[in-house]
Amino acid sequence: GAFATAALLYAGAALVSLPALRRWRDAGLRRADAPPLLIVSAAGAVLAPAALAWGLAHTTAVTGSLLLNLEAVFTVVLAWLIHDEHVGARVGAALLLMVVGGALLVLEGGGSQLALSPGALAVLAATFCWAIDNTFTRLLADRDASAVVLAKASLGATVSASVALALQQPWPDLLHLLG
Repeated sequence: GAFATAALLYAGAALVSLPALRRWRDAGLRRADAPPLLIVSAAGAVLAPAALAWGLAHTTAVTGSLLLNLEAVFTVVLAWLIHDEHVGARVGAALLLMVVGGALLVLEGGGSQLALSPGALAVLAATFCWAIDNTFTRLLADRDASAVVLAKASLGATVSASVALALQQPWPDLLHLLG
């Protein structure tokens, strides 16, 4: 299941980040960091991987992989809107080309109608969620990166696993996990 996949991905990230637990106090994580940490966990460690897992199962590999490039577009736009990042002419032109390329990708049958499959929409949703993650992670940039990853991955894995269990999504058997 999509949320089970997200839970396993971020459980792995949390396990790899466990050595950061010793540095938790030195990381400077504070209560004030909770809102951006919750946002990046929800968007980047729960919604995005679940949307991507589901979307890739319901669209072509080419469409899915090319649509992932739009994460950069969404990230730049959000950084411009939220953090007042400067977007010059060259960056603007690059964004325009990426959007036009994405639009050409989804033109139905070479015609002029835009048609997004549900799978492609899910991949787009994943890229937007990761752009939210990227944008709000900026607020945690002065913290120890490993501790931030540990917190984000732990929260994401816990929430994703809870949703997967509540939805009774299938999980891989232990042999597949170890193989």
